[in-house]
Amino acid sequence: ISRNDITGSPTSLPSRHVQSEASVASTWFSGDGNDKFIQVVAAVVIQTTVRRFIASANARERMYAVHIIQAAVCRWMATREKQAINNMTFRMYELAAARIQAIFRGWWARECLCRW
Repeated sequence: ISRNDITGSPTSLPSRHVQSEASVASTWFSGDGNDKFIQVVAAVVIQTTVRRFIASANARERMYAVHIIQAAVCRWMATREKQAINNMTFRMYELAAARIQAIFRGWWARECLCRW
């Protein structure tokens, strides 16, 4: 007969269950259990720090790669644009030269025809 039976208070858990919880609690808060808890917490903290470091290193590498790719594309586009401008300028000079030649040949042909 337990003390709870004498006082009339209901027992919520069987005594063997209470004893097992008590033994777990005593093991948990004793030197060995507490050390294990501290080791687990320390391991989680260390793992979190290492994972954060690795993730930030990977992010830095990705950002560097993105920067390199963007710079290469920007350089390529600027070169292409410059070539287009140069080609356009060269084409304008060709057209201007052809027009000047046409005007000169027309003038020369008229001058030569007028002399005959």
